[in-house]
Amino acid sequence: MSKIEKLIAKIENYKSGNKIEFSDLEKYLKYSGFKKKNQNGTSHVIFTHDLLDRPFPIPKHGNSVKEVYVKKAVELVEEINYRKEER
Repeated sequence: MSKIEKLIAKIENYKSGNKIEFSDLEKYLKYSGFKKKNQNGTSHVIFTHDLLDRPFPIPKHGNSVKEVYVKKAVELVEEINYRKEER
């Protein structure tokens, strides 16, 4: 299993109480086609995707990401994969 496959499995099989680092979630989103928008003066990092009509902001406070944002990221990647299949 490659590093990216392990990372995808770790995030998609996320269990409450586990820690996901921001850098790992960022790699997961970028691998899934998201683009990171640079934001100045805010603690949020904004991710966009061509197949989504809304941005995905993630607050960055320290190294770990809150559970709600990990779960939302997985939902959005699933939505993108579904939309790709419909094409």
